[in-house]
Amino acid sequence: MARIAIVHPILRASGGQDYLALSMASSLSIRHHTIVLTLESADPRTIAERMRIDLSGVGLVKIPLVVPSVRERLQRLSKIIGSRALLWLGRETLKECDLVIETQSNAMLPVDVCYIHYPSTLPTRPDRSLVFKAYNAIVVGLSRSLDKRACKVLTNSRWTARIIEEVYGVRPRVLYPPVDTEFFSSGGLLRGRDRVRAFVTVTRVTPEKRVEELLGLASVMRDWAFIIVGFSEPQNPYLGRLHEEKARKRLSNVFFVVNAPRDYLRRLLRMAKYYLHPPFREHFGISVVEAMAAGTPPIVYRGGGSWSDVVKPLDHRLGYKSVYEVPRIVEYAERRYTELQEKAVNVSRKFSVERFREEALNMIEGILSVR
Repeated sequence: MARIAIVHPILRASGGQDYLALSMASSLSIRHHTIVLTLESADPRTIAERMRIDLSGVGLVKIPLVVPSVRERLQRLSKIIGSRALLWLGRETLKECDLVIETQSNAMLPVDVCYIHYPSTLPTRPDRSLVFKAYNAIVVGLSRSLDKRACKVLTNSRWTARIIEEVYGVRPRVLYPPVDTEFFSSGGLLRGRDRVRAFVTVTRVTPEKRVEELLGLASVMRDWAFIIVGFSEPQNPYLGRLHEEKARKRLSNVFFVVNAPRDYLRRLLRMAKYYLHPPFREHFGISVVEAMAAGTPPIVYRGGGSWSDVVKPLDHRLGYKSVYEVPRIVEYAERRYTELQEKAVNVSRKFSVERFREEALNMIEGILSVR
């Protein structure tokens, strides 16, 4: 039985990164002594209970250092600083471990395994401002590992793996994030005739997600409801602008649901006819797979891991480059709705919690065996 540490400094129950880290800890604790090392943040056990993750066999070590919430553009830097600080402050605990896995910084840090969701460092472009270039230079400096060859890299999709290879010069192994497909498929498959003419979108409410483009689509598809389930901080200027745009365009068919409980999210996904993802190159897209498990055909932007690894294998005609292609996609999908539902459920099983648990154990134990 090995001693394994999961280093994840900032737990805020905000999405896929926290879910991945706690699921990794739960999976490895089946056969190994596993701890989660975190800074003073939200309570891991409360988050895990909300996410239906069993942490009963996992040790928790909290270092008393608070990392405040920061603006979206500064989060890359804050995650690297948080991970660097946690590795230093928790160094005595980590010395006792056989393997250290870091799951949040998205950087090549001096640990045994890095799970990189998307590189924290991206090549600067000529049109970027000097401020951005200076900021990126700081991120690059902080993210360099002492020895790239010492850090094994895992990531969330084949698409992200190609980006990481371009940026960091290493080829990661793909370990798809876990999706609670059992939870979202429970209650049976609701057929198309029993669903409402609605799109459900699940996303963080931030400018890079380009949610405002969905409001433009809603203005030309007024006989369809657009239910935008957003994860957001209490004070979010972008969410305020979306509400203003909805009012300006008089979009009575658009509904915002902020920070919805999982039970309510499952109800929405089961009753809506389609899942519609924003025009953003999602690295993986857990919410896309959750919709598929609920038997809701997804329509996604034709780019990123959610397209190449998840939706394209389901049906290559369910991707768009412009949101205004969606009416044509719906026309196609309506003719094959039952077939798409059944195939979506089958494809979603590839990303189940059980599959993740088995693959995570095999990968980590393979790394341990050659140390």
